[in-house]
Amino acid sequence: MGSTELVEPLRGVDTLAALAAKQALDAEERRRLPAETVAALVDAGFARYFVPPAYLPVPERDRLATWEQLARAVAAVAEGCASTAWIASILASVGRMAAYLPEEGRDEFWATGPDTVGVGALVPTGRATPVSGGWRVTGEWALTSGIDHADWVLACARVVSGELRFFALPSGGFTILDTWFNVGMRGTGSNTMVVEDLFVPEHRTFRHSTLMAGHDAVPGVRGYDLPLPAVSPLLFAAPALGAAMGLLRWWTAWTGQRSDPFGVALRGKPGPQQLLARVAGELDAAALLLDRVARTADGGGVDALTAARSARDCALAVESIVGVVDRLFHACGTRGQATNSPAQRVWRDVHSIAAHVGLQVELTGAAYAAKVWPPAPPG
Repeated sequence: MGSTELVEPLRGVDTLAALAAKQALDAEERRRLPAETVAALVDAGFARYFVPPAYLPVPERDRLATWEQLARAVAAVAEGCASTAWIASILASVGRMAAYLPEEGRDEFWATGPDTVGVGALVPTGRATPVSGGWRVTGEWALTSGIDHADWVLACARVVSGELRFFALPSGGFTILDTWFNVGMRGTGSNTMVVEDLFVPEHRTFRHSTLMAGHDAVPGVRGYDLPLPAVSPLLFAAPALGAAMGLLRWWTAWTGQRSDPFGVALRGKPGPQQLLARVAGELDAAALLLDRVARTADGGGVDALTAARSARDCALAVESIVGVVDRLFHACGTRGQATNSPAQRVWRDVHSIAAHVGLQVELTGAAYAAKVWPPAPPG
């Protein structure tokens, strides 16, 4: 490899999307991704996307990993399978989160190389008690997507002082309850992790507040000094956008070959024409919102107001995406409700994504307004 050749952080995304589409029904039936799909995600580079340079092979240490490229790649995978794209997002984002561990913890997390499969349990439903040299962690974390394939889990727990901390838990340190029976995003394998009095050394933990604010990560390395709200919702929203784009492509081809009961081609009728134009334009608008979020993150220096705006934009984009998917699903009639129709799977998946707490317009809107209108001083 020549010294001036740029190493691409992601490889074979189109091939991965095709594999994801092929295995989407299998993933739904298993309620987790097939091992082949997870291996393809790792081979494509999602797990190592935000790994600090010190843990990458030398030729990759100067590569340019951007939020814009990542979000577009996740959306492309979602055109084949939203569940696969969701796990792609998690692999990349948890790789970034693990960089907040102390150096000894990072060394352990990536001891076997940069393709460590890490997943996250971000809701603080566990508790941690300080002991000599570290902590004892106990709890249950539901909705831990991808946990069946995880080498490590970053779990958020509340300590006795009330502070929130993240703890890096190895795969042998927890058990898994098979609890994921949801109507949408079935392939994510979002089962429940159970931890019972596990000792976690001090070097495998960091404060929740540092991740939220974008502080104390790898010094001088671009991409880590960002508040979590500025980027996390982007990787939740990208699978919804990609799934909707895949549905639009499928509906356009399917409808373009159909006729009404009188033999008139639907592609020549005003109703389908206007629906196509409107939903395609609305998806373009949603994509532009998400592109702005990604480009803002890539520019660095994101303050609290800008981070709140980005989270708001992601929620608004997904709200629009849900409307598009609803109209396309309705336009498919009863045929779209068949279990072998991609329309019903996308409809279920996008509604499930939109229910995520990080994509609620009410919550992100309130957080944005609080930055624009901070509380007035007393008196």
